[in-house]
Amino acid sequence: MILFYGNSMIERLLEQGELEARLQIAQPAAKLAIRSLAWTGDEVGNRLRLEGYAKHMKNLLAEWPAKTIVLGYGLNESFAGEAGLKDFRQQYAVHLNQLGRSHPGARFVLLSPIAIEGATETQLANVERYSKAIAEIAAEHKAGFVDLFAITRQS
Repeated sequence: MILFYGNSMIERLLEQGELEARLQIAQPAAKLAIRSLAWTGDEVGNRLRLEGYAKHMKNLLAEWPAKTIVLGYGLNESFAGEAGLKDFRQQYAVHLNQLGRSHPGARFVLLSPIAIEGATETQLANVERYSKAIAEIAAEHKAGFVDLFAITRQS
């Protein structure tokens, strides 16, 4: 089971099925199950849900024991600028620890946010700061890291 957490970037990655198809084709013998718990507007430290969702989430997690967890956060948080980095790092560490308890033995892969088309240089610099912070968090937690910012900034 691969379980995705994050914001609308993750939702869009999985929306049309292309990413899932590519994963299935790359590993046909693995019989991958892919699920998303991403939600538009989510931030690593702020995940709004309806009343009763916590119980529903516990039921889902019991049904979906994950071997790999992919997280995509950072773009929404980058609007706080450099001043928000310290809180972002702390909240990401707390979130990873919570997920580690919910998914014992799971491997983590952290995705950076993508570059924003038409953004100001200041905003791009903030997204880059948060991307670098995510890379450092991944290293600290022995997680994988995919730098989507660098790839999308070049195109």
